[in-house]
Amino acid sequence: MVDPSLLILVAVIVFGGIAVVVKAASNARAERMRETCFDFANTQGFTYYAQGYPNKIYDPGPFFGLFDSAPADPLLLQLQPFEPFTRGTNRRLTDLLVARRERSDCYLFQYRYTISTGKSSTTFTCSVSALRVSMILPSLRIGPENVFTRIGEHLGMQDIKFEMEEFNRRYVVQCDDEKKAYDLLDPKVIEYLMSLPVRDWQMGGWWLVSVRDRPFDPFDAFDMAQAMEGFVERLPHYVAQDASFAATWDSPLTLA
Repeated sequence: MVDPSLLILVAVIVFGGIAVVVKAASNARAERMRETCFDFANTQGFTYYAQGYPNKIYDPGPFFGLFDSAPADPLLLQLQPFEPFTRGTNRRLTDLLVARRERSDCYLFQYRYTISTGKSSTTFTCSVSALRVSMILPSLRIGPENVFTRIGEHLGMQDIKFEMEEFNRRYVVQCDDEKKAYDLLDPKVIEYLMSLPVRDWQMGGWWLVSVRDRPFDPFDAFDMAQAMEGFVERLPHYVAQDASFAATWDSPLTLA
């Protein structure tokens, strides 16, 4: 008969070995990501922050800080109006690339959050492109129909239809102000969107955001950021003029 203590010892060794292998693989992926981001930053004029936004805000949380909470990321706080930045728990931003562009501040990063059902949990990884512009934009979403567009319907976002049926088949457009959506998406802007791969676009306030459900790729994220820059450049002149304001932030890291 096999000694139970021996079986327990074998199990501990096996599971311990698996844990070591998994941790090593995770560390290797993180190291490859850092190398990729450093290379991107050096060639494209970005600054790289492996652990996310450098100036975290300490939030003591309930009970006057008796139970410490994790420092809040100011960039994620700015992006809370957009999906999926209020979903789930353990929300974390890493591998942040930041640059001041000609007409915007550009942020590229990896974002993770966890959804728990009580019996199990799943962690989602996203690649995010965000632009901060000196304009006040309407709350608007452009993208293929998915669960988030259905959520938008419950939040008062209207489905907007346009004259081009091909565009209507390709995109669901939701906005809290129908007139502003038509002003923003004139024929020139629609033609531009039709020339691009189908992606999810969100905007509101001074932000334009695009999120992909995939591991972070800085080159792909930058392509989307450039597409959003092209969108801003093609906005009707009167819309851009009316929406513009004199920005007071002195660098991309100023997020007041």
